Amino acid sequence: DLDRIHRVGPKNQDAGKTRPILIKFSTYRSRQRIFSQKKNFFSNSGPRYYLNEDLTRKRAELLWEARTLKKKELIRDAWSTDGKLFLKDNRGAIRQVRTLHQLQAAATKKPDPSLEPR
Repeated sequence: DLDRIHRVGPKNQDAGKTRPILIKFSTYRSRQRIFSQKKNFFSNSGPRYYLNEDLTRKRAELLWEARTLKKKELIRDAWSTDGKLFLKDNRGAIRQVRTLHQLQAAATKKPDPSLEPR
């Protein structure tokens, strides 16, 4: 079910840090099966592993900002699915976010007509 696996980034001499691994799945179905079960793969004890989508730079930065707002408790949650970014605001509404403006509007609780419920 895997087409290709390799590490990304420059080799680092620091023995305490490992490089991320990029996995290319052979089918969309195999990718979805892995991502839907990712919470079951990792235990709370032992080393910490993460399974994340390979987002564009713009979307990765937007997700980073959303997670920063979550830490400040301005939104409840933020995540990506199939390269799309979603958030749950403090009222419990789930919305797709495409721009920083939409993200900031959801965090300040101002109604923004461009925010579409999922």
